[in-house]
Amino acid sequence: MFLAADHLIEKVGFFNKAIKKNQKKLTQNNIFIFGIKPTMPSSEFGYFLTKNTK
Repeated sequence: MFLAADHLIEKVGFFNKAIKKNQKKLTQNNIFIFGIKPTMPSSEFGYFLTKNTK
């Protein structure tokens, strides 16, 4: 599981619930990256492309 180190988490309960929900699916063969969907392009974001990205 990868988490950004410099982000403010305002809804801690919601965040913890999301982690616990996905923790069951975490194995040695996959990873989880938590974040938000960008609303604008920026070279500062450090994007990840997923399988269903077109």
